[in-house]
Amino acid sequence: NGNGRKPMTAHVADWLATLDGTVTPDRVKLLKARVGAVMTGCGFVFPRDLSAESLDRYLTRLRIGPNGKKVQTTNDTLAHVKQLGNWMVANNRLARNPFVTLKKLNAKADRERINLVPTVDQLRALVAHAERSPVVFRKLAGPDRAILYRVAALTGYRANELAELVPVCFALDTDPPFIGQTARHTKNGEAAEQPIPAELA
Repeated sequence: NGNGRKPMTAHVADWLATLDGTVTPDRVKLLKARVGAVMTGCGFVFPRDLSAESLDRYLTRLRIGPNGKKVQTTNDTLAHVKQLGNWMVANNRLARNPFVTLKKLNAKADRERINLVPTVDQLRALVAHAERSPVVFRKLAGPDRAILYRVAALTGYRANELAELVPVCFALDTDPPFIGQTARHTKNGEAAEQPIPAELA
């Protein structure tokens, strides 16, 4: 039928259009990027090209190498593509969803998800790289990330705790200087005052 001759880029665009208003724009942008990458990476040009085997190989390739994606990321990508397949079936664009046989992997067993403690040399290299980096990531320039990494390493505050820091949290003229957290923002529910080296202050 006509849907079979319609390219997957058009099917994906139609699917994303149905999500407009039901999910956030950032979510739509994420889905467009991930599913679009799958279409390109697997060579899915038309509905007849959709293949569970090709998708499985693609997701496996994503996880390979030092910069490979975590299992949770590829699991999420699989879920997105399955969602697209289900929508196509429901709208008579596919006879069946070819991806239903693919199963998520165990993200908890993903060794790369283990929180490893970096060495001093690794931390120094990370900070030095950030200081020189021209890249703006999550609205933070390289030098700003370098300071954030130093604060994280020397206070032990977690990402969500760091995100809650405001100027009043910093006591940089005291002896010793410290960075404080209110009870509402710490993991154990208790206020914290974490001393920091004078050089960092």
